[in-house]
Amino acid sequence: MMTPRSSKSASLRLRSRIRLEPDAEGEGGMLFDTQTAMICACNSSAWTIVSAMRKGNDADRLTGLITGAYEVNQTTARKDVLSLVKELRTLDMLEPD
Repeated sequence: MMTPRSSKSASLRLRSRIRLEPDAEGEGGMLFDTQTAMICACNSSAWTIVSAMRKGNDADRLTGLITGAYEVNQTTARKDVLSLVKELRTLDMLEPD
């Protein structure tokens, strides 16, 4: 069985057309796709992940950011990171592998 490209070694980067708009409280924000006008709301943990994806990071680094910023174990953080990656891929907001 093949391992998905969202594995720890794959670089995860938001497409350049995706704008990050922080919310007024500074706890989350919205992703805005300037090509499709799609908007995606992010809670604080998702915001931490997508902000780190601006420069590109792998799933291991993103998991570490979540476990360092929130009271969550590594298994749960990894699951959350990969779930968000899957959703962003479905919305075509990530650069291709």
